[in-house]
Amino acid sequence: MNPPFWWKQTQRRRLTVKGKKEKQPVIISAVELAKRIADRKQALEALAGILTFSDKLIDEAYKRQIKEEMRMTQIGQMLIDEGMEKGMKKGIEKGIEKGMEKGIQALIEDNREDGVSEERIIEKLQKRFSMDRGKAESYLERFTQK
Repeated sequence: MNPPFWWKQTQRRRLTVKGKKEKQPVIISAVELAKRIADRKQALEALAGILTFSDKLIDEAYKRQIKEEMRMTQIGQMLIDEGMEKGMKKGIEKGIEKGMEKGIQALIEDNREDGVSEERIIEKLQKRFSMDRGKAESYLERFTQK
């Protein structure tokens, strides 16, 4: 998301104003615009560029403030990435769980149709799905009622 040409030209002309004090408001508005960039990576790059470009023009307190904005942007991105990773992991786990249940259900229904005894179905569930007897009985009861 690049700013339009006219915006760049306006900012360049405004920064040609003599004196540090006159440039401060322009730099502050550039930082505020950079903070609004939705893409965290681009926002971080914009803030780094502003900091580099205006290093000699801004006071130490404002430099620290920009650096803090950069840290917060990086932390925000890390939190977003971490949240997405956890969400994907949870989704995969739920998918595996659902798939296992479908397999268990299919085994039970197929064996029921073939007239296999409950005891034999329980043994098959324990063997094929590595579960204890109580859990196998629970699944048998659950999927027999349907």
